[in-house]
Amino acid sequence: MQKIVGENFAEDDNFLPGRDLAKAYNLTAKHPIFIIPGITSCGLEVSIVRKRMWGTLNMPKAILLDRKCWLEHMMLDPETGLDPPGYKLRASPGLTSADYLFPGYWVWGKVITNLGTIGYDSNNIIFQSYDWRLSPKNLEVRDGFFTDLKMSIEKTVKLKKEKVVIIAHSMGFNVFFYFLNWIQSPEGGNAGKDWVNKHIKTFIDVAGTALGVPKACSALVSGETKDTAQLGTFLSYVLEKLLSMKERVTIFKNYGSISSMIPKGGNIIWGRRDEKAPDQKEESFEKDGPYGILTIQEKNSDSTNGNITSVYGSDVIPFLNEVSDSNYKNFLKNTYSHDIAFTEEEIEKNKNDETKWNNPLEVALPEAPDMNIYCLYGINKPTERKYYYIHDPYSKNAASQTVSPNSEDFDKNGIQFDNGDGTVPVVSSGYMCEGGWKMKRYNPSNIKVTTREYPHNPYLMWVRGGPETADHVDILGNHDLLKDILFIVSGNEHLVEQRIQSDLPQIVKEINKNMKEAEEIHKNNIEKTKEEKEKKTTKEFSSTTPPKQEEKQPTKEEEVKNDEL
Repeated sequence: MQKIVGENFAEDDNFLPGRDLAKAYNLTAKHPIFIIPGITSCGLEVSIVRKRMWGTLNMPKAILLDRKCWLEHMMLDPETGLDPPGYKLRASPGLTSADYLFPGYWVWGKVITNLGTIGYDSNNIIFQSYDWRLSPKNLEVRDGFFTDLKMSIEKTVKLKKEKVVIIAHSMGFNVFFYFLNWIQSPEGGNAGKDWVNKHIKTFIDVAGTALGVPKACSALVSGETKDTAQLGTFLSYVLEKLLSMKERVTIFKNYGSISSMIPKGGNIIWGRRDEKAPDQKEESFEKDGPYGILTIQEKNSDSTNGNITSVYGSDVIPFLNEVSDSNYKNFLKNTYSHDIAFTEEEIEKNKNDETKWNNPLEVALPEAPDMNIYCLYGINKPTERKYYYIHDPYSKNAASQTVSPNSEDFDKNGIQFDNGDGTVPVVSSGYMCEGGWKMKRYNPSNIKVTTREYPHNPYLMWVRGGPETADHVDILGNHDLLKDILFIVSGNEHLVEQRIQSDLPQIVKEINKNMKEAEEIHKNNIEKTKEEKEKKTTKEFSSTTPPKQEEKQPTKEEEVKNDEL
């Protein structure tokens, strides 16, 4: 393939590489596009008056002048997860809600302008903005979000005579994956098994949080927002400096969306005690021990180090329950599931359980053999994988836990890093694409899945990294990714080839080995439980059946008497 983008171009040239690609390959718009953004990417505004509370440079001023008012608007009802009485925020509509989150900080701006170079406009790019604070379930309960998405896709396919392409970024993956299960279920859209195949040509997953991110645990435990990708440096700084740690923890637990990104799959995906995690290098294991998710060290009253608690993949939910109030515990139990389904029977059963619809390890892809999936994500940028905390044992508040800046066992500021895009580790971005969705139980119709990794190569003098950045958000301006998106939506997907440069194949191999062992144990336990149940049923039946009484043999006197009669 010829080189399209040269070295002599300006950082603010938003029309590259699309402008050159359109000429070189004669690209034109083909499939209508639906964009589903990630967390914090949409502006939020006060209903009716349309005054922005999120996604504006005036936000720091609003917090400084009246912190209480701002928090009251931004918080959800702690019991329902919906609007609190007297307050209504809604997502800003249209393309302008997330092309630039605030002046100078583009999110989808470069994607939209590049699509424009091959003939796309607001008639065939539909930006599906949503209130990113809500859980997927509550998006439908309050806003009818998935019903609107269904109707909008149906209308677009009917008018344009083409199936649509879905582009989802970051947490947008979780939202759209929930939709794929909602649309088919009688408990949801009830549109039937063939709806997806009839309406969706391609699903482009950009930097998706398929199996969760350790950063979600950090946010829920300590309110950590340093370098939180979707916020950008400016808003991360604002939240760190203007809101207390306790306030940030309260906010993150209050937002139902954050918990959709808690790591899924337990120890099988994220590693178990005393063993090297599937995505961990041998030298890291020998130096720092197994990954896990969190390590918490108690501080004694004399400031010496006390007991250490290690939280591994399967420990995350019990630990969060331990440090949370009853509202959050009930919400977590009734909204999400983070386990693994090992059998096709379990997956079939999960189709009607909405707590499973967010987890690709517990439900299958739709029966859509004509649909394609592209997994596009960054690699080679240090990505937070495990946190080391110092905890004040005299405080019951989880926010008293802070990332230790002095841990000699961790790479930087009490944090262990792994390969990823700065936010999502490769194990989360890539496992389902190259592992889970290669299994029949997770991909029954054998949907074609193509994985393409983008090495992080930032330009030193460019604030957002330049055309070769693979940062979690800035990848939306990566020229190689933009080129691939343009090829796919214009009907030239054959030009987008598989490219894996990370250790993903080895990670997949190790996880599949763990999965196979766990599957055998799981099936044996099911069989054992079944046998015990049958024995119990037999025993109960025996105890309720009256014993057969023996026939009493007549005595000789009785026989004589009977004869006489």
